[in-house]
Amino acid sequence: MKTLLLVLCCCSHSVASDVRLGGPTTYSTPSPNGQFLFVMIAPRPASDEKSLDPEKSEHSKQLFAKYSATGSGLYRNDGSTEKLWGVDWYSYRVWPADDGVHVVRLHGDFPLTEKFVASRRLPDEIVAEQVNGEALSFYDRGGLKKIYSVRELVRNVDGLPHSLQHVLWSADGVLTQDGRQFVMMTQEPRQVIFDLDTGKVAIDQPAGLGNAQFWVVRISLGLVAFFGIIILAAWVYRQRRPQQ
Repeated sequence: MKTLLLVLCCCSHSVASDVRLGGPTTYSTPSPNGQFLFVMIAPRPASDEKSLDPEKSEHSKQLFAKYSATGSGLYRNDGSTEKLWGVDWYSYRVWPADDGVHVVRLHGDFPLTEKFVASRRLPDEIVAEQVNGEALSFYDRGGLKKIYSVRELVRNVDGLPHSLQHVLWSADGVLTQDGRQFVMMTQEPRQVIFDLDTGKVAIDQPAGLGNAQFWVVRISLGLVAFFGIIILAAWVYRQRRPQQ
């Protein structure tokens, strides 16, 4: 299998992550090539109380003021407010493709607590509800092509970490450099690779050390190598030191 060249979209979620603990907020995510901008408008609170205003950053306030009249969807990333196509849902994380046609949607609100892994497990009924719930979906110009539950994407749901409120199944996703596929890393860890045109699974394989869950392993290996070099250097020094 040829090595997949991945475009990491770390910066694309920065706006949402800064205020994620406060619930939904308006944010934007550019396509990897920078030509398109997916704007996600936060749902407005039922109350008019200022404390419930979802726009908790100046950037999100500016985005809401600019795009709220036209709504969530894809725009050209040139300052234009002419929407190419729209959606009627909210997601904490989306991945718009370079072609201006496809977008991948993450379901659920587990990004609110994904950084806070708990030692206690959630009750069985909550786990069952979440792993059987919607997890990931694929859209073509706003039209749904394919949708997956957590159970369809994760082989061992019993081994997933939990926060105090959520089953944490995703380790984030990336679009391939050719713009034709999407790669979702799960917490098992595995790589599930989808064709954007159809939303169908193309490859499902172990993620190995490339998965974010293995950062402890990588650091441990680095420390072992570091101390190994020190021990070797000390041994060489002793060998070369003149005998008294």
